[in-house]
Amino acid sequence: MPRTPKPPPPPPPIHLHGYYLEGGGQILRNALSLSVLLSLPIHITSIRTTRRDGGGLKAQHVACVKALTKLAGEGTKVNKGLGAWKSAKEVEFYPPPPPGLHSVGEDEVGEDEVGKGGLWKKVQVQTKEVDGVSSVTERREISIEIGGVGSVMLVLQAVLPVLMFNAAKYPPYNNITINNAENATPPLSLIIIGGTNVSFSPSYEYVKLILLPTLVDIVGLPRGLDAHLERRAWAGSMQVGTVRVDVIPLKKGEGVKGFEIKRNGERVRKVSITFVVPTEEEVPVWQDIGKGIVGGIEWGKFGIENGNDIVKDVSELKIGDQVKDLQEGERDTATICPPREVEVEITSLSGATLPKTRRAAGLGGANARNYYVLVHTTSWPSGYRMGYDKLYTASSRELLPGNVDPVHGTLSDRSKGRKGKGGKTKKDKAHGKDKVFSYKDGEEANENTADGTSGTHIDPNNKPLLNSARLAQNLFREPVGRLNAAWKRGDVIDEYLQDQLVLWQAVATGRSWVEGKVKEDVLHGEEGEEGEEVYVDEEGKKWGVGSLHTKTARWVAQEIAGAEWDGEGLEGCWGVGLKAGEAWKGKNSGEGAAAEKDEGK
Repeated sequence: MPRTPKPPPPPPPIHLHGYYLEGGGQILRNALSLSVLLSLPIHITSIRTTRRDGGGLKAQHVACVKALTKLAGEGTKVNKGLGAWKSAKEVEFYPPPPPGLHSVGEDEVGEDEVGKGGLWKKVQVQTKEVDGVSSVTERREISIEIGGVGSVMLVLQAVLPVLMFNAAKYPPYNNITINNAENATPPLSLIIIGGTNVSFSPSYEYVKLILLPTLVDIVGLPRGLDAHLERRAWAGSMQVGTVRVDVIPLKKGEGVKGFEIKRNGERVRKVSITFVVPTEEEVPVWQDIGKGIVGGIEWGKFGIENGNDIVKDVSELKIGDQVKDLQEGERDTATICPPREVEVEITSLSGATLPKTRRAAGLGGANARNYYVLVHTTSWPSGYRMGYDKLYTASSRELLPGNVDPVHGTLSDRSKGRKGKGGKTKKDKAHGKDKVFSYKDGEEANENTADGTSGTHIDPNNKPLLNSARLAQNLFREPVGRLNAAWKRGDVIDEYLQDQLVLWQAVATGRSWVEGKVKEDVLHGEEGEEGEEVYVDEEGKKWGVGSLHTKTARWVAQEIAGAEWDGEGLEGCWGVGLKAGEAWKGKNSGEGAAAEKDEGK
């Protein structure tokens, strides 16, 4: 009886230098995702060696390696001696091979971490009542704990593509019945425990309001993808935060079709303001200031010159009229007539982090001292989203509502036994500059209104609230200014969104096109993942226009997947044609980027 031939050995790991271009954790995250999706081993060296903190893996990077090791399925291995622990500067990662193609022997690779499955648990969910009757359904849930307040959203970037494509590939996913019915309970829920609002990483609000809607409306991921904040955690928090992400994975054989983001003819349809403040009394003040600053810009003028051809056929319609009835799968943003007035919206996420009955100064912790704002636009007719945000952590000495106890004054006053005078020079870590916020007696804040234009009345004796109004003016101006400048350039998405779409371009079927900045910024002095300056040489210039993160993502996608980039600024990408639940046959298989490109000629 003839012996069954032994499967061929796996291909050698694809080697990536972790210090190349941006040189941060993005290389690791994107490379791990593509490694699992395409069943290609990778070897990354010199991970984050250019960073001031000594380089190597941090907690959220370790969480990515361990989570993807589990999610990839049984047979995933991390090379012994090059495993996943903090400060490790080298990782060799072997995802499970496509069935029957090749195998990795125990004598070839050590077994630090092996994906055994079984990390999913069934959770019963009671749905909303319909006609007095409620039903209970099941979903599968997995938890990833970062350990500390490392960024939840950076872990999500690495894990989400694997959940989308691999849910139908390996147990325990392939016995899940996927129901795409409207309002159905998503079959998979990802719980990530860590930091929700952390410097130099996307915030929960940015992901909820900009990234995920773009992935659904523009990229074409199944509807039902959404994020829910269960507990907030700032950098420096004593407690960790929790975010639940509901996912409806792609069905077996489905993929992402080539998508486009082009700036021609887009206009501002809506400007949305989101903010997080410590106390309830600050909410109406920040609402009025945000609206006042946003309202001072003529958003309606952007894109009008380029948009004449698009809007002329519906110029007689009233705002909000439907051009035609929506067909299944169509975006409603494409069927609404152009706005004659730009809507300014305060999102439902805005609010206070401390309870209405505020605890004494010092007991509120990070929730008492952190402020966050996000301002973003939604365009017409395509519904593109673009936004900028700002995070500020006040010191315990600053005379702000979250810091103040009516009896004891500020937190620092309690230890010194005297009333504080306010005033603080604070290092703005996100931009490497010293900013002086003068809070003495609420100076520069109008004594009757929050910002001199809004109608909110503030008691002139309420110095903490006057100081909060002054802080609101400072924090809102930067994101509003950046958004205004971006629309003047002709941008329709921000540079952070552009780099997060690169991986989806790489795995798409056909050609995708994503236009970021109209013109390239100065190449020197960009900020890296941890805020320090990094420099782009001639090598960096060849990876097109966009941020350094965008260039780095393009490089990783080409090195691992063979994605091909074109266009003057490399905005275009011929993806590899990945299908959910199916083995990718490789760069030279007659499928994927090269084949799609040939067919498109």
